[in-house]
Amino acid sequence: MEHFRDNPSLWSIDVVNEVLSDDQPIPKQPRLRESYWTKMAGIDDWPALAFRKAKQIARNRNKLRSIMNEYGINSVARQGGWRKADAMYHYCRQLRKKGVPVDGVGVQAHINIAKRDFHGVRKQFKRLGEIGLEAQITEVEAYKAMVRVCMDAANCTGVGVWGVSDDGSWLHSESRNETPLLFDSSLKKKRAFYGVKEAMQT
Repeated sequence: MEHFRDNPSLWSIDVVNEVLSDDQPIPKQPRLRESYWTKMAGIDDWPALAFRKAKQIARNRNKLRSIMNEYGINSVARQGGWRKADAMYHYCRQLRKKGVPVDGVGVQAHINIAKRDFHGVRKQFKRLGEIGLEAQITEVEAYKAMVRVCMDAANCTGVGVWGVSDDGSWLHSESRNETPLLFDSSLKKKRAFYGVKEAMQT
């Protein structure tokens, strides 16, 4: 954090990453996943401490956004991982009420195109905005519709594509031959590139 603090091109930083447990039986009582900080240091709500420390280090960089990044929280639809999406909403709401300087949530959006639920994503972004949080789409494969969701949401401040070309994608291997990114293995622009470009221009 101190190393990058004075870099003028840095406008957002993931302060904590993947802190929620996948098991959320009561989303209004969010569970954190087990970590070094809880096991060894005895710090139960260590993400709150991390956000406060990050803001302290940032000092005069008031516009530097402090983000909580997480997977499995993209949709509030009552299917799949909605409990974890609810837990993230409630956890951030609780932190904000305590004065913890959380600026936004990074939504890891590795969405299976066959099971996509963009309406649920829009609802998640909307309610995050209602409690004063930005939303960022992170670790996304190149789906035009997801970029459109961000463009339509007043509180969505960024989209991060999870990779550049298909040969470097985690979805492209001997067992999985998916090609989800903007460029093919020869770094040629694909339909996805032009689709994302169109979504950003309309």
